[in-house]
Amino acid sequence: MAIVDSQGFVRGKLNDEVIYRKLNGKNVLQYKPAEVKRSFKAKLAAHEFGIASNVGKAIRMLAAKPKELRDANMHARLNTLLTKSLRRVNRDIGERDIRDIDPADLIGFQFNMDAPFEKTLNFPLRCHVSEEGIIHFTLPRLADDARIAFLKTRDGKNAKASFDLMVARMDLQHSRFQLLERVDIEPSSQEGIEWEYCRRWEKDNLILLFVSLSYYMEDWAQRKIPLSNKAYNSSGILASFFVNDELFSLNQALPGIEEKEAISAIFTFDNKALSKRSDIKQEIKRQNTKA
Repeated sequence: MAIVDSQGFVRGKLNDEVIYRKLNGKNVLQYKPAEVKRSFKAKLAAHEFGIASNVGKAIRMLAAKPKELRDANMHARLNTLLTKSLRRVNRDIGERDIRDIDPADLIGFQFNMDAPFEKTLNFPLRCHVSEEGIIHFTLPRLADDARIAFLKTRDGKNAKASFDLMVARMDLQHSRFQLLERVDIEPSSQEGIEWEYCRRWEKDNLILLFVSLSYYMEDWAQRKIPLSNKAYNSSGILASFFVNDELFSLNQALPGIEEKEAISAIFTFDNKALSKRSDIKQEIKRQNTKA
């Protein structure tokens, strides 16, 4: 119901269609916007984009929280990658979800394209995952600073470089993720560096290895002072794999694997789009019946 207040202004609704309100000292009349009806195809596209964007948000929370490790369009690029990967799955919409994608599609994704690894390094980073789920990372011997671009700049003359490796798991069925391990590796001019990580993996988890390149200087007490330069702080996904039935069996058969505590708690992420899959299936059935 619309009313006239003590100052002579009309406020409220008329027949739930017309809205009176005050704006900058004037009476304003507005019509209630009509409900936008999306086509069935638009609903399907939005459903799959929602699944991809929710998982993309969880990955960003794991790997690219510092601003210097991501570019302005990173979230859109990651969502697009996940959506395309999902649409390549040879199953109908409503029947497929993010657990069906090829995890290799994520390998090589970079969070900060203002500082791609191709620009900041003149050598490749090598990683191999064995059939038992053992992660092997190799950093070659660096004979001089010329192999890391930032160390040649004025700001990087007295700086040192460090590679930050993070291993995370994502339980996509229950919308949970956890950071398992994090280690800093400093390159050596004397020898190459080998790093290996393995644990008892949980079945059906997505395992991700993130790598970022950062820099620091040491003060008189040899304390590390971080140096941030978005043009040279590279970050990306170096390994990605699902713990399928075969890998799970081989991993469980490995002798001498010590139980390791994760370095973070288990977090959950919103995946409402996945929970609405049954609604999408029912809508598809209705559309097929009409046809």
